[in-house]
Amino acid sequence: MKEAEKISNVVLVILGIVLSVDLFLVLFFSIGTKQSILIIGYFVSFVLLSTKFKSITKNKFVIIPFYTVVVLQIISFVLKFI
Repeated sequence: MKEAEKISNVVLVILGIVLSVDLFLVLFFSIGTKQSILIIGYFVSFVLLSTKFKSITKNKFVIIPFYTVVVLQIISFVLKFI
């Protein structure tokens, strides 16, 4: 693994976990504020980095927080429009 790939993995892992916890707290306990701009930036950076580094999509520490953020974001949209 190259140095840039390692750094991008660590950044995506930390950002994904922070966003997952933030969304969970906002949705289920009404604590804090939803960071919409940060979530959009996370999705864009994930797409751009996964096209550059193919092994990012094979790293479970990156993919699990990503899927968690996606599921929580879908729940947020459903709750908003119901």
